[in-house]
Formats: sequence, structure tokens, C-alpha cells
Amino acid sequence: PSLVQRFMINGNKESLKWVASTLKEYPDAIYTFDRKRQEGCFETALRLRKIKLLQLAVTTLVDGSLDAENEKQSILTTDIPNEGRRALDAMIANYPSEFTVAVLESMTFVKVPFTKQRLLDRDEKLTCGSPAYLDPWWKYPLVDSEEEAGGKAVRTAAVLPIPGLGTMSFLSSLVWNAPAKAFDNEAMAVVLRVIWRSHIKKFFVLDMVVYLAFFTLWVFLIDNRVSKYDTAIAIVLLILNSINFAREIWQSNFGRHLGYFSSGWNQIDLASIAGVYAYSVLFATSKGNASDHVPLAVITTLLLTMKLISYLRAFNETGWLVTVLSQNFRDVRGFLLVLFAVIVGFAICFQQLFSSNDSSEESNYFGSLRTSMLSTYEMCILVSSFTWTSKNREQDGCVCSHGECTVI
Repeated sequence: PSLVQRFMINGNKESLKWVASTLKEYPDAIYTFDRKRQEGCFETALRLRKIKLLQLAVTTLVDGSLDAENEKQSILTTDIPNEGRRALDAMIANYPSEFTVAVLESMTFVKVPFTKQRLLDRDEKLTCGSPAYLDPWWKYPLVDSEEEAGGKAVRTAAVLPIPGLGTMSFLSSLVWNAPAKAFDNEAMAVVLRVIWRSHIKKFFVLDMVVYLAFFTLWVFLIDNRVSKYDTAIAIVLLILNSINFAREIWQSNFGRHLGYFSSGWNQIDLASIAGVYAYSVLFATSKGNASDHVPLAVITTLLLTMKLISYLRAFNETGWLVTVLSQNFRDVRGFLLVLFAVIVGFAICFQQLFSSNDSSEESNYFGSLRTSMLSTYEMCILVSSFTWTSKNREQDGCVCSHGECTVI
């Protein structure tokens, strides 16, 4: 074996430090070959199954260290990228995710071998997402200088050094075994775009269409004016809701994937599913009389609406808006908690002060704690619209005084 492979096989701390420093200063050392075993450094790292060796070898491949400056050789014309993919797959499947994240954070682009610089429009967005190392701009003119001229820009075709990153198998392995921050750099963003266009988008659109149908059926079910097909609508809703629940169980790896429960969107999914189940059961037991379950229907509808908004994150026109709104809500969490406490306190006070035993319409605004909270909330956001009619004020001076007090 080569000297680098001997230190790899040795495997102690000092040997690994020597290998790391050698590969950092002389990255071409990764090309060394053990003629006796007929294996290179990547095969040695795979055979030894030592995570530090795998991380060193794959990082040397993906961070651009082996991107040759001359046109006589290229890492992409060797078997090393395929061996690097094997090593990366082994890391994702068998080792903690922080090692994979560290490697992918170092991922960068390398120049397509044996291609020249080309003159393109500055706003050119053409990318190449095929498994072959091809120049996507071959129709554009070649240039020798790096200066921009005439509204044009000089660009060099580049690819990621590991093949097959845009495949569904690679995406699945990352989703199951690595956190979202594994995609948090420019190179992996390109991988995500390729995977989205090639694999995910068609399934996402189908999923969204099914959810829109589910949401429409829910609206029909809670609409008191629709009663002829309530039973059929409820049955279809329960079937679709059960499918959603099964999918959430699968995504959480039957509850074993703890990171699943830390996502706020996943919590909304589970809460909306539970709300639909609870309302359907209460609707069936009350024989179609849903007037007593309005609060549950309102809360569930809000959760389903938030889930519908989560689908809009996938589109360029709405995704950034959803992200901004989500961040704003996270920033004002403390204020919302204080506001909720204030509303509850004033609602209780108004209910004690203004509730009465008569059946007038005005007294119903604060007749119970539930209606009092809704009325107080309405005053907080729509004070100008919360007014008493002049006719009622003239008929009942007490009510008028109540109205003036609440507006203040």
C-alpha cells in the first residue's frame, strides 16, 4: 500500500492527523493505489469502515481540492467520483448525521472537463441536471478572456463532483437519515432544484389537489345548509383523513423519528387530523346536529387553513411570503401570549359586568364566557365596527352606557 494508505490502516489518532494534513496540503495523494490489493484510498476507507477516514476522503473529493487547473486531467474522468458516492452512501446509512452534514457543507462545483469559457447573457439561468458531464452551453460562443463585454458575462460550465445526487434514492436516504441543514449551501440547493423538477413536483401537485378536495368536503360538512349528503361526505372525509394519518405515521417512522415532532408544520398536521376525527365522531353521535360543536369546527378549520398555507411554500410566488409570515409570528409569540391573557381577563370582567337575565340581543354579547371572549376579541381588532345602533341606544339607556364603556 501507499504511505497514505499505511497511515489509514494504522488508524490511531496521530496517523489520522497525518493523513488529514497530507490530504489538505497535497490532495493528489488521494490518487495513490495499493497494487497488492488493487484498491485506491476510497476503497481502503470503505473497507476499514472508519468514519473519520470516510469523512476525510469524501471531503477531499467534494471541496474542490482535486479540481485540476490544466486540461490534461480531471477527477471526473476517473472512478473516484463513483467511489466517493459509495463512501457517502455508507456515511448516510451507518453513521451519525453530523458527519454527513460536515461533508455536504463542503460541497462545491468543479469545472466540466475539456470545456472552454463561454459568453452568455447575464440573466442566463440554464442548468444541466443530467447524470452525464455535459456542457449545457455548447451553443454559445467560446471566449478566452474573463472580462465581461457588451452586456454579456463569461461563464464556465461546472458540475458537482459526485454523480447521482439528483436521484430519488439519494433524496430518500438524506430525508431519513440527515437533518434539513444538510441542504444548506449553494451546491446542495442545485441538487434540491433538480430533484424537485425531476421527482417531487408531480407528486406534490397531486397531493395538493387531493388536499383541496378534502378541504372542500370539510367545508360542505360543517355547512349547516348542506344536509342531504352529510353521511356520504363524512365517510369520504374519514377515509381521506385516515390516509393522511397513515402518511404522518410513516413520516415519523412510527414515532421513532423525534425530529418529526419538533416541526411546527407537522404539529399542525397532527392537530388537524385529530380535529377532523373528533368532529366526525361528535357529528355522528349527535345525529347531524352540529350546532353544539361550533368551537371545535372553528379550531379545526383554522388548522386545516394553516395546512393549506403550508402547501403554498413550494411555489416561487407564495413561498417567500409564507416564510416571512411564519418568521413574523415566531417573533411576536411573546406579544400574542400577553394579548391572549389580556383578552381573557377583560372577557371575564365584561361577562360579570354586562351579562343579564333578559333575552335582549345586546345582553347576548356578554351572556356567557365564550361569547364574551369572542366579543372582546372583536373589539380588539374591529373597534370601529363594534357599535350599537342608535335605535337600541335610545330604547335602552343602560345598554348605551354599556356600549360606551366597552368602546373605551
